[in-house]
Amino acid sequence: MPDDSEEDALARDMIEVHGDEASGIARANARTAALAGAIASAKHCIRVLGVIQRRSVEKGSSIEAWSCMGGLANNSSAEGGE
Repeated sequence: MPDDSEEDALARDMIEVHGDEASGIARANARTAALAGAIASAKHCIRVLGVIQRRSVEKGSSIEAWSCMGGLANNSSAEGGE
């Protein structure tokens, strides 16, 4: 099982490379692994996704929240609305 530092490093690298899309990519990786039956890999991707999401909250990132149905949540403050 990968340790926390490996997951933190992967999350950091994904944010650096993919920016605001990092959480979506981690989510897609988890879904693909789960559908392929690679449960350990899917769990790893979910843990990495958790790290990415925590980092985005801590930084006050512009990463938008996704609903469980896969659509963008209404975030008018990120779009400059009221």
